[in-house]
Formats: sequence, C-alpha cells, structure tokens
Amino acid sequence: MESQSQLSLTLYPVRIVLAILLYIIITISSLLIYNELIRSVLLIYGATLFSQAFYINWYYRVKELAGPIAISQIISSTINLILVILIMAKYTDPIIAIILITAKEILNALLLFILFKNSGRMIHFDFNLSFANDVFKKSQPLVITAILILINANVDQFLLGVLTKTKEVGLYSAAYKITFLLLLPASVILQAAFPQISKQKTLIQEDDIITDFFNLMYYAGTIVTLICFLFSQEIILLVYGANYINSIELLSLLSFSIIIIYASKMYSCQLLALDEQKYFMLAILIGALFNVILNIIFIPQYLAKGAVIATLISEFIILLLTIYFYRKVFHSIRIKKIVLLLFLIATIVLLSELFIIEFIIKIILLIVSILVLTKLFPLKLFFSSSNEHNSNK
Repeated sequence: MESQSQLSLTLYPVRIVLAILLYIIITISSLLIYNELIRSVLLIYGATLFSQAFYINWYYRVKELAGPIAISQIISSTINLILVILIMAKYTDPIIAIILITAKEILNALLLFILFKNSGRMIHFDFNLSFANDVFKKSQPLVITAILILINANVDQFLLGVLTKTKEVGLYSAAYKITFLLLLPASVILQAAFPQISKQKTLIQEDDIITDFFNLMYYAGTIVTLICFLFSQEIILLVYGANYINSIELLSLLSFSIIIIYASKMYSCQLLALDEQKYFMLAILIGALFNVILNIIFIPQYLAKGAVIATLISEFIILLLTIYFYRKVFHSIRIKKIVLLLFLIATIVLLSELFIIEFIIKIILLIVSILVLTKLFPLKLFFSSSNEHNSNK
C-alpha cells in the first residue's frame, strides 16, 4: 500500500530486459556502419535506453504529481545548459554534444528516481508474466510512437553526419539544442494538464480546463518562439561564442518549429488523454517519413540549412495531421485564435526583416507581443481553475 511506502513495479524487469536487448541490437547494427562518427553517436546515445527503463515519471502522472517531474527536468536541463556553455564554447566535436545530451537524459531519470526514493517509497521487483504481456499489448501504439519520435528528432543530425562534413553537424546541433531546451515549458504544462484532461470522458470546447490549457500553450509557445527568433544572435554568442556564428541563422529559422511543436503537443495531449493514441502515432509516422525524405533531398544542396528546412516542413505536417485527427475525433477546432496568433508572429518577423532592429527595440517588440497575447489568450491560473472545476463536479 502507498501508506506503507511500498510499490510493486511489475514492469521494471521487462523494461530493463528490453533496454538490454535493444542496446545489443544497436551495438550489432553499429558494426555494419563504416562511419566512425555515426557509430559512436549510436552507441553513446543508445545508453539513454537504460535511463528510459528506469524513468519513473509514469508513477507521478498516475498520482497527478507534476512537481517532481518538473523539478527533475528543470535541474537536469539547467545543468546541461551550463555544461554546454562551459564546454561547447571551446570544443566543436559533435561527439561531445551527443555525450552532453545523453548525460542530460540519464541525469533527469536519476534525479526523479532519487526524489521517489527520498519520499519514503520502496521498489519491489516483482514479475507477473500475464500482467506484463497484457500491458505490452495495450502499450504497443505508445511504444511505436516513442520510437518514431526518437527517430524524427535525431534523423536530421544522423543524415548530416552521413551526407556532409562534421562541421555542419556541430552548427546544426548547436541551434537544435537551444530549441530543444525551449520546449521544456511545454513539457511542464503538459505534466500538469494531462491528469486533469484524462479525467474527462469527453472534451468540451467551452470547458474551463480545456480553455485554460489551450490559452497557456498558445501563450507560452508564442513567447518562447519570439524570444528565440528575436534574440537568436545574442543566444548563440552567449552560449557558444563567435565560433558558432553560422548557427545564428539556423536558430532563427528553427525557432518557428517551437510554436509548431507546442501546437502539436496541445492537440496530441488531448488525443492521448482519451485513448486515441493511434492517430498521434500515424501523424508521427508520416511526419518522420517526410523528415527522412526531405533531409535526403535538401541536405546535399543546402547542408545544415537543408536539415532545418526538412525539420520545419515535417513538424508542420505533423501539426496539420494532428489537427485533422483532432477534428475527426472531436468534430471541432479553434481556428480563429490560431490565425490571430500566426498574424502576430508574421508581423514581428516582417518588421525584423525589413528593418535593422536594435536590442532595445527587440525588448519593446517582445513586451508589446506579451500584452497582445494577454488580451488574446486571457490566463487564469491553470491549477486553481482546475481545482475549482473539479470541486464543482
């Protein structure tokens, strides 16, 4: 019982065995790859399989405790960013970048595990074959989706290493890691929103919880996108130094993937909450296929910028498919505010392209954007509105 600080984690042995088997497959597959860089990347990043096997975030999701997950993510991401600033400013080796990414994933899982243990809970590695088999069958769409997301997130760097020089991988990786870090607020919001959304049998568009969730994701995604776009030069020079000046343009372009991914997460979260994960899996599958094809087409001609173009197009395809499936399931979608949001971002981009904008003007544009967003997407505190909603039921 939970009061006795005990928890029987039936699936832990299965997760560990699967991680070992998958890593063996990766190791064997790497022997067939002649490119030493790609082989090293596979072997190093493959170690995240073990961190995922021990990642205990699902327990906190069931218990509706978003705090520990957010704490572990924030701490691990902050430490990773500090290491990036200290190390990547001096070294351009992409292997070091992969090591830092892998270390961040392992640290995140380790921190959450420590928080779990420090709360007085205990883990017993019991194994129930029939239960494990039942869960495995039901979780296949989620497992496939997770694998597809992993492929989609890393195929661009992989193909850059195959089709171009090491320098292009480093330039792209520098910009990509910044955008990846800026997706953290979306993960925190989703951790808090998912338990509340999953409690509902249907998604009512006028529901306070859904409205607050939409507004918060729109709000956070737009602000983060504008910060990344407007201050891409300052961010790259601060984090990586002058050696990565060619990453500035890549980051400014990649910044638009942030709002696209925020929107995708917003709709996919609701599909997953109501057990419609097959649609999200299909969207990711099609997007990943487009990503591979577009990278192969664009990278030889446009190098790292080609990988950026492929990423933007494939993420936009995933968003369109997710919206399509969302409308298919729930028969409605909020399009008016999306148009207003795109108009705001397009206006900022147009102003920045037509005029040489000084730092202070960027600050003013950002403040004005925040004020406009506050009007478009009025924010109630999500947690308080959720509690009020539940108490009224």
